[in-house]
Amino acid sequence: MPLLMMSGRPASGKTTRAKEIEKYLTEKYKAKVIILNEEYFGLKKEEAYVSSHQEKITRAFLKSNVEKLLDQDTVIIFDSLNYIKGYRFELHCRAKAVKTQYALIYCNITADRRKKWNSQNENKFPEKLFEELSNSYEVPSQGNRWDKPYFEVRDNEETPLEELAQILLFDQKTTKDPQSTKKTFEGNTQNYLFELDKKITDLINEITQKQGEALQVGSPIFLTGCTKPLKLQHALNLIFLKKSKQEFQAFLKQNPPKSLDVVGDQFVIFLQGRL
Repeated sequence: MPLLMMSGRPASGKTTRAKEIEKYLTEKYKAKVIILNEEYFGLKKEEAYVSSHQEKITRAFLKSNVEKLLDQDTVIIFDSLNYIKGYRFELHCRAKAVKTQYALIYCNITADRRKKWNSQNENKFPEKLFEELSNSYEVPSQGNRWDKPYFEVRDNEETPLEELAQILLFDQKTTKDPQSTKKTFEGNTQNYLFELDKKITDLINEITQKQGEALQVGSPIFLTGCTKPLKLQHALNLIFLKKSKQEFQAFLKQNPPKSLDVVGDQFVIFLQGRL
């Protein structure tokens, strides 16, 4: 069922708005709604995000539980930081794969108000961690297919409750992009698929060749034709890369790229979200 992604810097009011949306959908439309966040699983934020290693474990755990519910009759409100664009990209792919609706809310709140709210929160972030996560936030963009449908709410703005209800519960166009995949592949299908497969395979081969040296010196990998670097914490084996390729190609069938030139950067973002 539908996935609503809450996104924002620490203490930006995501949980408050998530509960408001839950109340609206359950009372007006009798929808089944579940809010998944750190509190739901009894996670303390000061421990769950204490290090990059622990944060990776936390993000993987939360994502896994979101994915388990995607094919059930429940609206999922994923109420977490969701601050890494590759992470949002991957969950968008998962939602598309099971043909369900998806939307994103970006809670854009001033720093002073966020600091005040964090200090009042029982499950709060320590000050240093609060600043680190705030500075690491990758702002969603309406130009990114995986960040749409997109709503940005600022300090005292009202939550777009009815608009969200229409998208999550009724709008089938969010699962079937008006730019038909079939139309995109018409005419030169064989050549397009061949070039697409070759491009991703070349990127994988380049990763396997460059990752050893990159890890040794602690530098990111810059791939041919890509503007975005791939930052590794460990070596990626071929099984993982081939599985990632299959999942990425499945996403592209639902979301055809405007041109092959952007595929490289999209694949880097996709991989980065899985690391």
